[in-house]
Amino acid sequence: METFSGVIGHRRVTSVLDRMIEHDSLPHAFLFLGSEGVGRTLVAEKLLLRLFAGAASLETVPDYLSLEVQDDLKTGKHKTKIVVGQIRAFITRLSMSAFAGGLKAGFIMEADRLNAGASNALLKTLEEPHGKTLMILRAPDIESVLPTIASRCQILRFYPVAVEELVEGLVKKGYSREDVEPVVKQSLGRPGVALKLLKDSAFKAAQETGYASMMRAFSSDIPSRLRLAADLVPKTEVNKRVVLESLLDRCEEVLSGQLHANIFGTASLLSLNQTVKALERLDEVRSSVPHNINPHLALEHLFLSV
Repeated sequence: METFSGVIGHRRVTSVLDRMIEHDSLPHAFLFLGSEGVGRTLVAEKLLLRLFAGAASLETVPDYLSLEVQDDLKTGKHKTKIVVGQIRAFITRLSMSAFAGGLKAGFIMEADRLNAGASNALLKTLEEPHGKTLMILRAPDIESVLPTIASRCQILRFYPVAVEELVEGLVKKGYSREDVEPVVKQSLGRPGVALKLLKDSAFKAAQETGYASMMRAFSSDIPSRLRLAADLVPKTEVNKRVVLESLLDRCEEVLSGQLHANIFGTASLLSLNQTVKALERLDEVRSSVPHNINPHLALEHLFLSV
């Protein structure tokens, strides 16, 4: 079976990885860049399972470590950063001799959440890797990690998958074309999101509610938009960054539809100039998300763009 069977899209990335495996030329660290649900984690897992030959699951591999943001043990709240203590413990375990006498591998799933101390601690390991180790870092974009970290990794970019390729990939997995085509549009080219929309009705309902809210925002007067910006951000203790990212995805879906309507001359809420301006503002807001922008202010900034 091929190493990357089951992966939808990303043929350029998987071809590069296949050649590296074939020529035994894998670097000591990768930086996988792309949006949530686009396929970075699946490709990383497929690569590691190939390297740990014979393993059915990474959970059974003693020489594999993963790292992500943890919950605060005292408050139970989800932390916003990976702290230096976490990264030092991760590095210590990664530097130990492999149980199987071969490869040790680590996957930092949210490298954009490393705080300054954690980033500096990781940098030393990237500069002086210990033994036969492979580290994979996952982040949304190169601006979200320190330049010194990015420069010491082999960077692979994961772009949204083309509509038809994504449709065909999901049909091959057993889903009907009739079910697939609507969710592909919602997924914005991200196979993981498309699959979740097909499998999880609650998730799909939440996405549709978010889309309706964004449509309402762009069709309302300014006071109504500001009230909506406040209402869309939960008051309870949830991961507000995740909520904001989901709302920005829905906003992109709405604006992409408006752009299409303007180009092809069909009915639209916004003019072409307004749509382009809103898309530019959306890009500004997205670039601020890794820096813990206030979700309420982010939505206000976006809604006031038109």
